[in-house]
Amino acid sequence: MNQVKSNTITLSCGCTFDLNKDEKTILDFDNIRYNCPKTFTLLQEGLSTKGIFQLESQLAKTFCKRVKPSNIEQISDVISIIRPGALKSYIEGKSLAQHYVDRKNGKEEVKSFHPSLDIILSKTYLVMCYQEQIMEIAKQLAGFTLQEADTLRKGVGKKDAKLLASLKTKFIEGCKSVSILTEEQALEIFSWIQASARYLFNQSHAVSYAVSAYYAAYCKAHFPLQFFCAYLEYADDKMDTMLERRQLVDDAKNFNIEVRCPSLLDNSTTIHISGKNIISFGVANIKGTGLAILDKIKDGVKYTQEELGSPLPKWCWLEYLVFFTDRIPSQTNSGLIQSGACDWLGKSRQFMLFEYEIWNRLTDREKKYAKENLRSDLCETLRNLAENFKLSCKREELISSLVITLENPPISLKDTPDWIAWQEEKLLGISLTCHKVDGCEGGISATHTCKEVQSQNPKYAVVAAQIIRVKEVTTKNGKNPGSKMAFVDLSDGSFTMEGLPCFPDQWKEYKGMLQEENTLCVQVSKGERGFIIQKCWQI
Repeated sequence: MNQVKSNTITLSCGCTFDLNKDEKTILDFDNIRYNCPKTFTLLQEGLSTKGIFQLESQLAKTFCKRVKPSNIEQISDVISIIRPGALKSYIEGKSLAQHYVDRKNGKEEVKSFHPSLDIILSKTYLVMCYQEQIMEIAKQLAGFTLQEADTLRKGVGKKDAKLLASLKTKFIEGCKSVSILTEEQALEIFSWIQASARYLFNQSHAVSYAVSAYYAAYCKAHFPLQFFCAYLEYADDKMDTMLERRQLVDDAKNFNIEVRCPSLLDNSTTIHISGKNIISFGVANIKGTGLAILDKIKDGVKYTQEELGSPLPKWCWLEYLVFFTDRIPSQTNSGLIQSGACDWLGKSRQFMLFEYEIWNRLTDREKKYAKENLRSDLCETLRNLAENFKLSCKREELISSLVITLENPPISLKDTPDWIAWQEEKLLGISLTCHKVDGCEGGISATHTCKEVQSQNPKYAVVAAQIIRVKEVTTKNGKNPGSKMAFVDLSDGSFTMEGLPCFPDQWKEYKGMLQEENTLCVQVSKGERGFIIQKCWQI
């Protein structure tokens, strides 16, 4: 499941990463301890389970927080009670999942139905959670053989009416023969089996899943930098890579880990650890930058360094522009600038794009002269070109107009947060330098960030956030069954609030605003099971 070679870790998800060079402890899964307080605290908080096998969903986070698992068996229970069997099976007006939570937390008395049943269900607070429990009940209380017990499990799961009728009769008669339960008790227990068994989980699977979940949580708790680096790298394998990376980057902030844009200064071409609590994207993560292009970039850096006689960090913007950019495709160079890979040159991205477009207006012959006769900046270089190089009247007129354009740019060359965020999302799948909301701060009246809402737990809050995901559903219960509502994910760069309910009345009123990628002010209020959406305002 998990392999360890020297200081390389391969998680059950398939992700591989190296331990920090300064980390002296080699992670040995064969001797890992299963009672780590740090690991269980991470699970019990229910906020940072992103990347933890089987426990990533909002539902899993909610139940981790409610159950507060403290051992492998309880992790297994959480994985099992969030499945339809326990969630949709109701006894006394409450789901089996909620019975488990309330009994574990002492909010509900664990009532004994029968001593023999208590032994089988004792570890799950007398709540039927697993298929194996059904089989054990059938064996011990109704005298079923193992094969007959498995037939019962399959029959109930498939809801085969004919088979169920014969199995019910056999179960009742078996209970009479064993003489532990009365017929009335046998009928009651069989009704529970029928109600809950269709989607009950297999305990052997659940425990295996729980161990894998624990391993992932242990790695995240003790090696968060390596954990996030690995999961960010393997986000490409997810169905929604952009959403996956957004959630990981937001979650990394809870561990004081900064995720940065790619840079030509880095030797690594893919996502990598670039410093203490710092992860950086690589040039290969820029959209449209394939292996062939990477080779051209490397060759361009090599030849330019030989030509200039100076290493990469000592280049100035003008040297980069006139010596390097012609060695790589135009789209690639624009991508490097827009994604932040050239920020080390000390110019705004808009400025670099603007001058790059003007540079590309020159002919090869004009560029050659400009390289050989550089001045203090591009404007002075082109002025010298117009004055001293032999040009046709038409070319001289064009270059003179370019000089005027450089002196009086027709647009602002200042990088705005919304423009940066838009470019980074387009090229990297996520905005890392800033968030779209940052560009709206002058006109919003947010009272909290998304992270503050989660940590401070206010009764009401207004957040300025981007709509990340919307899932519309049809209600089955409530005042108007059959109505449309939605679950919404919001993010402002500090945290992603997932699965916020927008109930039918609010959904009908704000559906037009609550569209993915839109930026809004959203009022949320604290409900019984978390925050819900109350109002929206367009920013």
